[in-house]
Amino acid sequence: MFKRLVIFSIVILFGVPFANASEQMYTEETIFENISVISVDKIEGMISDSLMDELQSDRIDIELRSYRKGVQFNIEKDYFDVEIVESDINKRTRRFDYKVSFTSGDFRQVLDINGSYDEIISIPSLATRIPFGTVITEDDIEFIDVQAHRLMHDTITDPNELVGKTLKHSKSALRPIRGRDVQNKQIVQRTDNIDILYETPSITVTAKGVAMESGAKGDVIRVRNTSSNKIVEAMVKNSTLAIINTGQL
Repeated sequence: MFKRLVIFSIVILFGVPFANASEQMYTEETIFENISVISVDKIEGMISDSLMDELQSDRIDIELRSYRKGVQFNIEKDYFDVEIVESDINKRTRRFDYKVSFTSGDFRQVLDINGSYDEIISIPSLATRIPFGTVITEDDIEFIDVQAHRLMHDTITDPNELVGKTLKHSKSALRPIRGRDVQNKQIVQRTDNIDILYETPSITVTAKGVAMESGAKGDVIRVRNTSSNKIVEAMVKNSTLAIINTGQL
């Protein structure tokens, strides 16, 4: 992937000369005796901004494999224009390889800066541990930052998919929630007494039944007819009524 983009100009601050500048972790832009250095924070910020733009992401964490202590030039300059002249981003391995130009007056040097990255996204989780069967409200939700590549295919990323649902089992706080962890609110509980309705254009039959399993509105559950002891499948209509399928009476 080829990309040419001027990122920013760096203004170099004047610092105190010292002998072993090349061994330092540079945390700010400084001129030492015959040496100009650009901080690792500035390099990481430049790469992160470029990756966020390229990947259309709100946040990127990176780890440099080259120039992890910053960039040093054996020349005294009070500013540098920094330009990405070529970029190679591998989304499968989450690695990047940039060619970055540093220019100041008649000085120009192109460096290979590479490393790895992780796309960070914010997803809803539970603020505290809540037990099985609890209906989730907006107050129960707290967002956490996670690495996108670690999410499962059914990880819930929209809080609207949680509010009003109940947990199928207890869930720890501040952990990703998967679709299989939640269900619609159960309005019929196992052993509840409910009415069974069988209806066609020409006939309507009602009977008393006992729910053999819990279910939300629209779920198909097993219900035992208390008169015949026959077990039928019926769709939950509300908390007291289930409609059975044709041919089961």
